[in-house]
Amino acid sequence: MKKYDLAFDELMKWEGVASNHPADPGGKTIYGIARNCWKQAFNEVYGLYKLNQHKDALAAAKRFYRVNFWNEFYNDILYTPLAYKLFDLSVNMGTKRIIKML
Repeated sequence: MKKYDLAFDELMKWEGVASNHPADPGGKTIYGIARNCWKQAFNEVYGLYKLNQHKDALAAAKRFYRVNFWNEFYNDILYTPLAYKLFDLSVNMGTKRIIKML
Protein backbone atom coordinates (compact mmCIF):
# COMPACT_ATOMS: atom_id res chain seq x y z
CA MET A 1 0.00 0.00 0.00
CA LYS A 2 1.21 3.49 -0.74
CA LYS A 3 1.96 5.90 2.08
CA TYR A 4 -1.01 8.13 1.27
CA ASP A 5 -3.39 5.17 1.26
CA LEU A 6 -2.20 4.17 4.72
CA ALA A 7 -2.45 7.75 6.00
CA PHE A 8 -5.96 8.16 4.59
CA ASP A 9 -7.14 4.89 6.12
CA GLU A 10 -5.78 5.96 9.49
CA LEU A 11 -7.42 9.38 9.20
CA MET A 12 -10.79 7.78 8.50
CA LYS A 13 -10.57 5.87 11.80
CA TRP A 14 -10.83 9.26 13.52
CA GLU A 15 -13.03 11.24 11.16
CA GLY A 16 -15.84 8.71 11.00
CA VAL A 17 -18.59 8.75 8.41
CA ALA A 18 -21.12 11.48 9.15
CA SER A 19 -21.85 13.81 12.05
CA ASN A 20 -23.78 16.94 12.86
CA HIS A 21 -22.64 17.98 16.33
CA PRO A 22 -24.21 21.28 17.46
CA ALA A 23 -20.91 22.50 18.96
CA ASP A 24 -18.95 21.91 15.72
CA PRO A 25 -18.54 25.23 13.88
CA GLY A 26 -18.04 23.31 10.64
CA GLY A 27 -21.62 22.10 10.79
CA LYS A 28 -22.63 18.82 9.22
CA THR A 29 -19.70 16.65 8.13
CA ILE A 30 -19.16 13.62 5.93
CA TYR A 31 -15.85 11.74 6.28
CA GLY A 32 -14.60 14.79 8.18
CA ILE A 33 -15.39 17.24 5.36
CA ALA A 34 -17.28 20.12 6.96
CA ARG A 35 -20.16 21.67 5.05
CA ASN A 36 -19.44 25.18 6.38
CA CYS A 37 -15.77 25.04 5.35
CA TRP A 38 -15.75 22.96 2.16
CA LYS A 39 -19.27 23.33 0.72
CA GLN A 40 -18.58 22.02 -2.80
CA ALA A 41 -16.61 18.99 -1.63
CA PHE A 42 -19.17 18.29 1.09
CA ASN A 43 -22.04 18.39 -1.41
CA GLU A 44 -20.25 16.03 -3.80
CA VAL A 45 -19.36 13.46 -1.14
CA TYR A 46 -22.63 13.73 0.79
CA GLY A 47 -24.66 13.51 -2.42
CA LEU A 48 -22.98 10.22 -3.33
CA TYR A 49 -23.36 8.93 0.20
CA LYS A 50 -27.10 9.72 0.26
CA LEU A 51 -27.49 7.76 -2.99
CA ASN A 52 -25.95 4.74 -1.20
CA GLN A 53 -22.85 5.03 -3.37
CA HIS A 54 -20.64 4.71 -0.32
CA LYS A 55 -17.55 3.49 -2.19
CA ASP A 56 -17.76 6.43 -4.58
CA ALA A 57 -18.32 8.84 -1.69
CA LEU A 58 -15.25 7.51 0.11
CA ALA A 59 -13.19 7.70 -3.10
CA ALA A 60 -14.26 11.34 -3.57
CA ALA A 61 -13.28 12.10 0.03
CA LYS A 62 -9.92 10.43 -0.57
CA ARG A 63 -9.30 12.65 -3.61
CA PHE A 64 -10.35 15.72 -1.61
CA TYR A 65 -7.84 15.01 1.17
CA ARG A 66 -5.04 14.21 -1.26
CA VAL A 67 -5.51 17.48 -3.17
CA ASN A 68 -6.02 19.72 -0.15
CA PHE A 69 -3.88 18.24 2.62
CA TRP A 70 -1.36 15.69 1.38
CA ASN A 71 2.04 17.08 0.50
CA GLU A 72 4.02 14.92 -1.93
CA PHE A 73 7.04 15.59 0.31
CA TYR A 74 5.42 13.21 2.81
CA ASN A 75 6.19 10.33 0.43
CA ASP A 76 9.91 10.97 0.98
CA ILE A 77 9.67 10.68 4.76
CA LEU A 78 11.09 7.30 5.66
CA TYR A 79 9.23 7.03 8.96
CA THR A 80 5.62 6.44 7.89
CA PRO A 81 4.04 7.40 11.25
CA LEU A 82 5.64 10.84 10.93
CA ALA A 83 4.21 11.30 7.43
CA TYR A 84 0.78 10.34 8.76
CA LYS A 85 1.08 12.72 11.71
CA LEU A 86 1.99 15.64 9.43
CA PHE A 87 -0.99 14.80 7.22
CA ASP A 88 -3.33 14.54 10.21
CA LEU A 89 -2.08 17.84 11.62
CA SER A 90 -2.58 19.47 8.22
CA VAL A 91 -6.20 18.33 8.21
CA ASN A 92 -6.87 19.56 11.73
CA MET A 93 -4.67 22.67 11.93
CA GLY A 94 -4.18 23.72 8.31
CA THR A 95 -1.31 23.20 5.93
CA LYS A 96 0.22 26.66 6.49
CA ARG A 97 0.60 26.06 10.23
CA ILE A 98 2.26 22.71 9.64
CA ILE A 99 4.75 24.22 7.20
CA LYS A 100 5.62 26.85 9.81
CA MET A 101 5.98 24.16 12.47
CA LEU A 102 8.37 22.19 10.30
